[in-house]
Amino acid sequence: MGTFKVPLEVGDPQGQRFVRVEAIVDTGASHTLLPRDILVRLGIRPRRRVPFELAGDRIAEYDVGEAVLRLDGQEATAPVVFGPEGAKPLLGA
Repeated sequence: MGTFKVPLEVGDPQGQRFVRVEAIVDTGASHTLLPRDILVRLGIRPRRRVPFELAGDRIAEYDVGEAVLRLDGQEATAPVVFGPEGAKPLLGA
């Protein structure tokens, strides 16, 4: 599995305000993770709490919401994981 970076725009649920981030694309990740402070600033709210299996078979629960993502001229609504402040943006592949 490999990683590389891409410019990603993350928007509020209405698609009116966006923040541009440099996201790591991880072919082994199934979800997009962004720092909580970015999501809160955009008005994105957690909809549910989900357990995720991490490296070393650890289980951690994270809040998940919905955001509008723009990548390579394409726009779609997708689930986003509320990561800790300072976390590097991660685009699940």
